[in-house]
Formats: sequence, C-alpha cells, structure tokens
Amino acid sequence: MGIVESEGLQIGDKMLEQLIQSSGGGDLRQIINILQMWKNQHRNFGESFLAGISKDESVMINNFDAAHKLLNCGEKPLDQQYPTFRQKLDLFFIDYDFIPLLVQEAYLNSFQNRKEQEDLEAMADAADMISIGD
Repeated sequence: MGIVESEGLQIGDKMLEQLIQSSGGGDLRQIINILQMWKNQHRNFGESFLAGISKDESVMINNFDAAHKLLNCGEKPLDQQYPTFRQKLDLFFIDYDFIPLLVQEAYLNSFQNRKEQEDLEAMADAADMISIGD
C-alpha cells in the first residue's frame, strides 16, 4: 500500500487484495512489476487487467501439495475432474528431484482405508514401480 500511495495510484483495498492473490499469493516482486506496468501504461486497473497478468496457478503449488494431489487424485470431490496425464506431469515437474521422494514416503497412506486383495496388489505394484524409478 505504501508503494501504491507513493506512486499516486488509485487502488481500493479489494482490488489490492485481488492483486496480491493473482501474484501467486503475495509474490512482492510480481506485485511491484504489475504496479509499474499499470502506471506506465495508464490503463484501467480492474479484474480484466489482473486476469491477463496473473501467474499460472499450476506453478503456485508447493512440493507437499503437489505430492498430495498426485497421491489423492481418486479422492477429489465429484465436481472436480480427474487430472490428465499432462496435469500429473506438471505436478511432478514442480520439483522433479523432491516430488518422487515425497511420493515414495507417503504412497502407502493413500491406501490406508483399503484392505482388499487388489489393494495389496496395487501397493506391491506401486513399490515395484518406485524401485524401478529409483
């Protein structure tokens, strides 16, 4: 808000909150860049402006949330679509050194309430694929 005031920009609290959210949840460098671009272009600062410059939400996720989404893709609410192969790759490549370790650490937890024979076979298959990947 200090930068907004010192630059003489007119942004309401609600729009500033939307700016913060569109920048990746508070990326200060991104916010400053957006404010500078807005001031230099003398454009209307609104939701349509923010929509064009917002960060891609798929890269705004941390490693732990990415591993959780990979392991719990079958437990999503019905209104969400099952992730595509491309979406799964995007989650993996958030940190391709660390995500496999998180998956290896927690894959058994994704089976915690399932105790059927086919579930045990799926766990064994997962362990085999993890060892091959290692």
